[in-house]
Amino acid sequence: MNQTSQQQAAAPLRQSNVYPFLPTNNRSRTQGQRANRCWQELAENHNVRELHPDEAARLARQLYQAGEITLLDLGILSLNSGYLSLNANYDARSNNSKQQDMLTEFRDRVIEDQRNNDQRNQTNNQRIVDILTKLDILRSCSTAYGN
Repeated sequence: MNQTSQQQAAAPLRQSNVYPFLPTNNRSRTQGQRANRCWQELAENHNVRELHPDEAARLARQLYQAGEITLLDLGILSLNSGYLSLNANYDARSNNSKQQDMLTEFRDRVIEDQRNNDQRNQTNNQRIVDILTKLDILRSCSTAYGN
């Protein structure tokens, strides 16, 4: 495969919400490095598996101000994070300080949206799952490597 066809094959992945952490063609190397540092710092300071709704809103605001998520993503993470889960068993998983496993919460929402054939909310909630998954992976890597 020549270089042009490799770039064409990679282009849909860079534009996909499934891989929000891949740099886009319109981002310079410096901007990409700055964005990577932003994600890494936020991942080290926030555990998406134990996140208070207020902390989720602050995290979302920081990502939005850095230009890493959309206004819609900001709204979903900021406003919806404080609501009770659709899953009746969810309260048993949260601890006393009202911290929540936000990744599990939004995965549950995607599953519920699939059951209800709610394509729009499923797409929106899946984007949030992608964002939280990236933060969770970065946190796991930094913990594993002692960074």
